[in-house]
This record gives sequence, C-alpha cells and structure tokens, in this order.
Amino acid sequence: MIALVGAWLLAADQASAAESWRAEREIAIYTAPAEPRQRRGVVPPGASFEVAEHQVAEGCRDWGLVALGGWACLDRATLSTEAPASLAVESPEAMPYLYGKARGVGPVSLYPSAAAFARGKAGGELLDPERSYAFAGREPTARGEVLRLRDGRVVPSNRVRLYQASDFHGIDDAALALLGYASPAWCVATSGCALGDGTRLDYHALFDASVSEPRSEAGVARWRPAARPAGVGESDLWVDIDVGEQVLALVRGDHVEYLTLAATGRRGRWETPVGEHLVLDKLLANDMLSRADSPEPYAVEGVPWVVHFAHRYAIHGAYWHDRFGRRTSHGCVNLSPVDARALFAALSPPLPPGWRAVYADPTDLPTLVRVR
Repeated sequence: MIALVGAWLLAADQASAAESWRAEREIAIYTAPAEPRQRRGVVPPGASFEVAEHQVAEGCRDWGLVALGGWACLDRATLSTEAPASLAVESPEAMPYLYGKARGVGPVSLYPSAAAFARGKAGGELLDPERSYAFAGREPTARGEVLRLRDGRVVPSNRVRLYQASDFHGIDDAALALLGYASPAWCVATSGCALGDGTRLDYHALFDASVSEPRSEAGVARWRPAARPAGVGESDLWVDIDVGEQVLALVRGDHVEYLTLAATGRRGRWETPVGEHLVLDKLLANDMLSRADSPEPYAVEGVPWVVHFAHRYAIHGAYWHDRFGRRTSHGCVNLSPVDARALFAALSPPLPPGWRAVYADPTDLPTLVRVR
C-alpha cells in the first residue's frame, strides 16, 4: 500500500519554532493576505495548524503565514498547545464516518440530541429516505443506541441501514513484482469467471491473463498500458485511467506504482470526460448533490477522499457499492475507500496537517490525470 504522505510543513527559520493555532470556526486559507487572492485551503473547526509569521493587512487584524505559503485570518483562532496533526483517517476501512440510509417503511424521526431522544422529544424533522447520511458516531441512551449526525442531531440506530464498504483494494508495485504477472487482470463478473484451463475465479479475483486466458473477455478487466503523455518526465507521478477496461494506475514515468479497478461514468449522459486534466483540489470528505434538473437525483454525504480533476468530476471513494471494474457512476471515478485514500495521499498538492481541503496552485505542479 502506498505510504500516506507525511507532514508537509512550511519551511521556517530553524532558530524560532512556528506557533500552533486552533481554529474556533472554519477558516479559509488564501494565497495572499490582501487582494488579489484565491482560496488555497480550508481548516475545520477544532483543528490545529501551524503559523510561521504574522502580518497586518486589509480585511483582518492578524494574518498568519501557514503551510504552502497560504495566509489565514486568525481573528477566529486561538493559540494552541496541540501540534498540528493530519486529519486523514487511519482506520482499516478508510471510512471517515459511519454511513447509512433510513431503514424500513414509514418516517424516521430526527432528535436534537441524545438527551432529547432519551426523553422521547423528537425535533419534528425526518430523515430523507433518498439521502445517504454520514454519521459521526454512536451513542448509548436509556432508550437504546443512537447514531449522531455531524451537526449533533441523532436518530435511533435501529432505523438506519448502515453501508458495509467494499473490502476490495488494488495492488502496489512491490506485490506486482513478487507475483510477476505480465498481464494483470481481474474478474469483474459478479457470478465469477472461467479460465481456459477450467479454473473458476471469484468476483474481483486478480490473475495473470498472459498465463491463464479467460474464456470470455466480457467479465474481465485487464491492465493495458499506453505511452505516457507528452510532458510527463521519467520521475513524474501521474494517474492513468482506462475507461474501456475500468482500470486505474498510479504511474511514475513508465513505472506502475499502484494498480486497481475503478468504476467510471455510465455510457451516454454520464460519461467520464476523456483527456488530460490536472488535479484541481483535494478534500478529505465532501457532500455530493445532483443538479436540480437531474433525471437521476442523488444526495450523498461525506464522500471520502475527493480529488477533483474537472468541474463536478472527481476521483473519490465510494462506500455505497462494490461494482469496481464496471461503469457505474454519474461521471466521477469511483474507487474503493482504501484505494481512494492511498491515491489521495500520493497526489499533489499535499494536504497540510490540520487542513481538510487544499486547492491546487500552479506552483504545486499538480498531478496530471489522463482519462482514455
């Protein structure tokens, strides 16, 4: 598995340690303390971040120089004794929240708090049966367990069907070298695949297609390498997405560092845009909503490990399905949460400790994403 990107701190004078500050409310990071400026990142409430120096400028009493040369208004922050830490999720499932939808028939009441639920005092609001919710945790009460939404409201656990994330994940270069596969491929037929020698493969099983030919290509996804894009150097890291095969590769020059299955947009209206793109931003988690006029409306909270490469198109983790290796999405490139976390960590720009989002700047040399 790709190692998570380490701490990317602003290089400061070694003679004086940088200060640690805590965001009391969400803080936007900008490219400059005065106009013209663009958004550079976001620090969520409660997170600590590093400040190297201070400056007075229009719009804020105290601007702080932070990671990646960004500037934060410190009017809504306080000095902290806690060192900045990565907000990235370290759980084996790579899931930042518990995820679920309303269970059963009939309305599911929301309660203002666990205490309100214990007293039987509903808040008058209901779970949207079509919405996938992100829950921050569980909490026991005298009336039973509740799930807590990110805003503090709760719902009884027995009225929510929790998603079980896929346990599928890709393979890194060390494992590929150990296996020695000349033509890595996966079975992507949910009923399994038959090989020419009579072997039967389970769904998502990895095999060497150069040694064991499948009886049918319909349920197989192969890695088919193609020449790297012009302008990508031998040491440059980039992403190659083969829509025809539904395979994604993280490549350095011509060397594959990680290989996995993706689930891109369905044919027709939902095609993933082909071409060469650059990473625009990275967000630890993001709510995703369909357009108001969409023929297939959706509302999905807390989508993890989001990497936008075009407007409304991203590589991200998908906790709601296991159809990796098949066209499934509304245009985004879906990965299993474990794979999405690995890719998120590797791509530029880096996410500094304490930040929940970073926006690319030309000085970052953002990662190239090719969709073919």
